[in-house]
Order: sequence, then structure tokens, then C-alpha cells
Amino acid sequence: MSSELSVGYSFSKNIYAIVRRRSNGNVWDVGDSALEAAGTWNNARIGECDIALTDKGGGYYTGDFPTACTTAATYDIMYYDRAGASPAITDRLIGRSTVVWNGTAATTTPASGSGTTLANLKNMCYFHGWQSKDDAGESALTRFINNTIRMLTTLAPWPEYHKRDGRITLATATAAYTMTDDGDSNIGNIGQVGDIIRTNRTTPLTEMAGGINEWLFRTKTVTRTGWPEEYAMRPYVSSGLILKELLVDPKPTSAENGDYLYFTYFLLPAELAESTDETDWPNYRLWLLEEALDKRNAAAKRDSLGVALQTSEFTALINKAMKDARPSYIPLRASIVTDYRNRNIKEIWPIITS
Repeated sequence: MSSELSVGYSFSKNIYAIVRRRSNGNVWDVGDSALEAAGTWNNARIGECDIALTDKGGGYYTGDFPTACTTAATYDIMYYDRAGASPAITDRLIGRSTVVWNGTAATTTPASGSGTTLANLKNMCYFHGWQSKDDAGESALTRFINNTIRMLTTLAPWPEYHKRDGRITLATATAAYTMTDDGDSNIGNIGQVGDIIRTNRTTPLTEMAGGINEWLFRTKTVTRTGWPEEYAMRPYVSSGLILKELLVDPKPTSAENGDYLYFTYFLLPAELAESTDETDWPNYRLWLLEEALDKRNAAAKRDSLGVALQTSEFTALINKAMKDARPSYIPLRASIVTDYRNRNIKEIWPIITS
């Protein structure tokens, strides 16, 4: 295997990668050809761990995963643009990717985790009456399961999909940005975006009432520069992932270059493809997913529109699940407020207890 590491960026740059094991943060030390514990590695030694990438033309950089690594695991790859003669912790992070390594080569089979596998979800559907088990039926069942999970995520603000790491790095004279996380890596499959704030403003940016058309009119006819105050949003698709582009006005100047915009967002669920793929739908709420699969499967034409999930009966189940999830999301505190004015009470004496 080769070229497991790849990233797109500006051409004629010095790009390198750092490999970390996801489960414990251990970093691959190129010089020692070994994984080094995260606690013993320090920022000054980044030059011992960089894997140089080759520009294949047009800003497409590739490199090989270290074949000397024999530890099967999921690895997070971070890509940097080297600014000086040698790697430094201040180099710009330009992207991230994931490599699932089986000890000798990259594989499409995810590492074992704690989620429910696609195979187990299929068995649930067979139990509830799904009959088609040939290749076409298996493919249809995979789509059915993915669609059901996606439908469920749109029916309530589940805390597991509410993310808080949205961040955009402003650049001089740039008005359009793909929405990224706090590592400047593109965020795929954003469902909804919350308030967008900047570091020196107490109120969020205002969304343009006219959307993209208003943004286009302003940027082409009016010259405004400085901190962004308003925005529009444009969704688009890249490599099968839904991305969102943030269009701001005014355009940042060199004074705002490198500053940030922050936002929260709801993430759509990950697609399942292989039998061992694990859903990011939490196990403690698996009962609700099973109910949804059962109701859609039992309905006419397997309920392609998800009507069974819109009934008052299923809504009651969603409300129950949200009550279970809510304490980990926003703690609710009940308080009783008594209006003594309506009780003809002139004075209220404190009650002292010992």
C-alpha cells in the first residue's frame, strides 16, 4: 500500500504529516520507528515526527503511512504547511484525515468501538420482518437503516449531534469560507448552524434576509472592509459530503487576518456501509432506533417518507428519549415563584432555621 496520506492545498508548498493513534494520542516517531506515548512527546520535538509529503501537481500532496507501524488501530493524520527550514509547532494546520491500519496496510474496516454495528441493526430489521436477504435486499436495507437514523436526528435536538467546535480563520480580502472546526479542517454533513460570533463583538453576526443574492449584490457593488457583521450561507457537495460555505460582509482586512469566527452546529449522522461500521447513534437510546425501524418496516412500502415517525405515538417516544438525554445537555432547574401581591400579604418575614 502507498499514498495513504493525502491532502489538497496551494501548490509549491512544503507539506508534512503527523500521525497519532486515536485511542491514546500516541505519536509516530519517524526517527525511532515507534509509537511514542503522548505524555513524553513535546512540541519542540515535532521535527522528529514529521512525514514529508510529495507534491503530485496542482497542489495534491501524498505520502506513505509508516509501514514499520505494526499496531492495528485508527490513526488521525494532521497535515501542516512548513513555514521555515524545519517543522515547528507554529506551522499552519491545513487539514486532517483518518487511516484505519490493520498492522500491515490500510483497510476500510473501522476499528472496533462501542457503537452498534450495521450487521446488528440489520438483524433487528430481520427480527421485525424484513424479508429480502439477497444482494439487492441487503443494499436496500442499508439505505433503509441510514435513512431512518438520519430522519431521527432531524426530529429533536439530540445533544450528541450538537457540536461546539466550529471555527473559521479570517483571511485578508476573503469573503467566502468553507465552514471548518477548531483545527481548520472542513466539517462534512452539517445539518444546521447556530449563532456565529466574533471575538470582539457581544452580539452574533446577522444573517442577510436576501441570502446569497444579497451577498452577491453587496460584494460586487459596494466596497466594505473590516470585521464581518453579516453573512449568508451556501451548501454544496464535495466527494459525497455536504459542506457549507459562509459568505461574509464586510471583507476582512489585514488587521483581521488570522482572527476567528466561532459557531455551533448540528452534525448529521455518519453513513454506514460495511457490516462492521458502527453507528454514532448512542447505545443508551438504541431502543428508540429499534422502534423507528420497526414502525417504518411495518408501514406500507416500508414508509419511504417516514410518516410513521410523525405520529403522536412516536412523538411521545421522542419526548421520553429527550427527557433522558436532556440532563447531559442543558440541566433543567425547576423553581416555584409565588406572587404574594395577590394574597394580600403586606410583609414577608424571613424564615430562619438552625
